Amino acid sequence: MNLKSKTVLLKIIKIFFVVLVLYFVFNSTDLNQVKTKLEDLNFLFLFLFFFISLPMIWASSMKWLLFINHEGSVSVLSLMNFYTISYFVNLFTPSTVGGDVSRSISLGTKIKSHSSAFSATFYERLTGLIAMLLIVLSSYVYSPLIRELLGNIGLVFLIIFALMFSALVFENTRMKILSILEKVFLTFGIFKEKFKSIFFKLKSISNSSKLTNKTLGKAFFWALVFHFLAILNVYLASLSISCTSISISDLAFVVPLVLLVLSIPITPGGLGIQEGAFFAALTRIGASPDEAILIAGLLRFKTLVLAGIGGVLLLVNKKS
Repeated sequence: MNLKSKTVLLKIIKIFFVVLVLYFVFNSTDLNQVKTKLEDLNFLFLFLFFFISLPMIWASSMKWLLFINHEGSVSVLSLMNFYTISYFVNLFTPSTVGGDVSRSISLGTKIKSHSSAFSATFYERLTGLIAMLLIVLSSYVYSPLIRELLGNIGLVFLIIFALMFSALVFENTRMKILSILEKVFLTFGIFKEKFKSIFFKLKSISNSSKLTNKTLGKAFFWALVFHFLAILNVYLASLSISCTSISISDLAFVVPLVLLVLSIPITPGGLGIQEGAFFAALTRIGASPDEAILIAGLLRFKTLVLAGIGGVLLLVNKKS
C-alpha cells in the first residue's frame, strides 16, 4: 500500500470514527427533551457564555506575548486577531495544529522573523499543556471521580508531565528529550518524513529560545487564568440551558481532562472527539444525556461562530 492509499484509508477511518461517536451520543439522548430545553434558554447566561471568549483569547495572547523576543513590534490586539483567525483554520486541520501554524506564520510576517514566531508559539502551547497536565494530576490526587476515570493512566500523565516540564525548564535536558522522542516517533513509517521535519524545527526552536524563570512564571500564571476561564466557559454553557445538576467544582476536575484529550490531533477541529469527550465527562458528573449533548452543542456552535469571525478577519487582513 503506497503513501496516498494509506492517507486515504486514514481519512476514511477518521470519518467512520466521527460518525460512530456522534451516532452514539445522539442515540443516547431524548431529542424532545433537547428541543424543550432549547426553547427555554437563559439569554443572560448565553450572552456571558459568548462574551467570555474575549478574555479567554486575551489571556492566551498575553501568554503568547511573553515568548516574543521582538519587544514593541506586536500588540496584544494583533495577537488576538491572529488567535481568532486560527479558529477558522482549525476547522480544516486536526486539533489546533493548523491554527498554531497559521498564527505562527502571521506573527512571523508581522515581526519579520518566522523562527522567533514558531518558537514563541511552541512555548506558548507547551506551557499551556504543562499547566493542563498539572491540573489533571492535581485532580487525580484529590478527586475520586478523576481516579475512577483515568485508572492507571494517571501514571502515564505523570511521565508526560515530567518530560514536558524538563524539556521546558531545564536547558541541558531539552535536546536529549527531543532526541529520544524523535527516535520514538520516527518508528511510525507512515509519518516518518513529516516527523523528521517537525523535530528539526523543534531542535532549532529549543536552541534559539531564551527562557527565564520569570517568563515561565508569568506564562504559567496566564495559563492558569485561561484554564479558570475555560472551566467557567463550560459552566456558563450549562447555566444557559438551566442545567443545575453539575457544579463548577466538578467541572474544575473534568474540563482540563477533556481539553487535554482535545489537544490530540485526530480530527479537524476535534469534531466528534469534543462532543464525545464532553458527553462522557458531563454525564459522569450529574448531567443528563440531553443536557450533556446541549452543552457540547453550544460549545461547538460557539467554536463555529469564532471560526466565522476568524474567517472575516482573515479576509480583512488580506485586503489590507
